[in-house]
Amino acid sequence: MMKGLHDFALTPEEYSIASDAGWIYHKLRITEKVYGLFGRLHEILAAHPLTAMFPFPGNCLAQGAKISKGERYRDLPYVILDYPRYFSNDNIFAIRTLFWWGQFFSITLHISGDEKIKYEKRLLQAREALAAEGFHVCVNNNPWEHNFEEDNYLPVAGLDVQVWENNILGRPFVKFAKRYELDVWENLLPGAEKDYATLLGLLDEADRLSVADTVE
Repeated sequence: MMKGLHDFALTPEEYSIASDAGWIYHKLRITEKVYGLFGRLHEILAAHPLTAMFPFPGNCLAQGAKISKGERYRDLPYVILDYPRYFSNDNIFAIRTLFWWGQFFSITLHISGDEKIKYEKRLLQAREALAAEGFHVCVNNNPWEHNFEEDNYLPVAGLDVQVWENNILGRPFVKFAKRYELDVWENLLPGAEKDYATLLGLLDEADRLSVADTVE
């Protein structure tokens, strides 16, 4: 059925917004500031002692950081920092920081393939440490969802040991994420740096354990 002109009519609120370019300029300035914030976060993470010590896969660090943006993740704009980042057809190792307009910031560790298998032993032991730091674990079969609804992320603290083990061992990928409310804007950098160190610290222990097992 062909739509009539009334289907395209604006409500008073929509007309007010369409007539005012000011909010677009605000959006552009805010997005520029998020880019600047994420650029500084990249510098902080790149300079962290763990970054130089950690056995990242492939050319993970050589690729540097990638900051990107989009307009419609669930119809809302977003900005993403991927650092460190390693994406191949079969393996993923990435830490992703997200700004989701009107919602939150988050930091996420995403590993899959051989990288996930490499760290499974330590991840099985990491439940209490991740719970203590307020992390969530992905329970969705789609690795590219970032919301914190119950069908996507659950608090690690709320999972019993059996559910935790099934999640780590029974899935092709694992994702651990922490959410920061937007009102922590000026304190995001130290919080994200701390959580970055927590995640790499857990995995670094895993790598050392796997090396020790091989030597024995």
